[in-house]
Amino acid sequence: MCSINHDLKAIYFHIPKNGGLYVENILNKYYGFKTLYFTREDHYKYDIKEKEEFNKLYFKNIKNGFINIRKEGILRYLQTSDEYNKLMDMNEEKWNSYYKFTFVRNPYSKIVSAYNYCSPDKDKITFEKFLKMKNNVNNYIYTHSFITQYEHMLNYNNSINFNYVGKFENLDEDLVKILLEIGVKKIVHSSFLKSNKKVNSSNDIKEYVDYYNSINIKFVNEYFKIDFDIFGYAMYDDVIDLIDNYEKIDIEKIKKELYLKLLSEDKILDECEQTIQTEDGIHVNIDNFILNNGEIDNKLRDNQLEFKNKIKFTPEVIMTLLQNPKFSLKNN
Repeated sequence: MCSINHDLKAIYFHIPKNGGLYVENILNKYYGFKTLYFTREDHYKYDIKEKEEFNKLYFKNIKNGFINIRKEGILRYLQTSDEYNKLMDMNEEKWNSYYKFTFVRNPYSKIVSAYNYCSPDKDKITFEKFLKMKNNVNNYIYTHSFITQYEHMLNYNNSINFNYVGKFENLDEDLVKILLEIGVKKIVHSSFLKSNKKVNSSNDIKEYVDYYNSINIKFVNEYFKIDFDIFGYAMYDDVIDLIDNYEKIDIEKIKKELYLKLLSEDKILDECEQTIQTEDGIHVNIDNFILNNGEIDNKLRDNQLEFKNKIKFTPEVIMTLLQNPKFSLKNN
């Protein structure tokens, strides 16, 4: 599904089980995006059954058909529909020129999330059995679980053309960066963030590692290999390697609260009048990152951030600062 803002000339593309409803709600409520849930008249073309007339009848009353497909992926389903383009005021020039963004997710985590979402009886259908059922599940489950993220993102030229591919594991911070890049001047969804206590609960490896054994991990490695390769996720040969080597992103609650505080109080991010102070007495003005005295923490140098007299604000910089437990926020 796509959320579109013609004033910002931006399109958000929602890949299932990647925090899409969360992002979609923020974009629609706070930033003027519009989302349309849509079923094509020729929906049967995106199934695998052979009897066309049966499919026409079967899919006549189906709702949200784009999440009930088995081939070609959601983007092509929407982008090649004359009716959808008319309803959303889209055309080929806009599809090519608008800023397009989406989020992808570690395949190990994504398929577990799909299993927990789609499997009605986990006592009877184990995770391993669920994977083996890939060819026998209905279209809804197949779309959420077994169409690769890569295939969902392909356009009608069979290529991927996105301006920004964020990571589900870093969803909130990537979304802020995207909003600034598309021209949003004020980040106003901090209250929405505060009400969402644990957006990415399955980011932590402990949330999904227990599902894996030598059989399951081999299946995911082979079936979703293109997602690992294209989107830069590490692939492991066994569960021990998965546990030992996976670099989880875990922003502690107190660090999250600091980030939310920065976004709150009706302030514009790149014009914020807050000051960060360390226990060592270093003061950093967020507006231009002027260092009043002392050396910056080693953690920042390790992240290859160059701190000179003035430093341009970026969401990555502020999140790096806030993840340092020595820092706190105070008003000027």
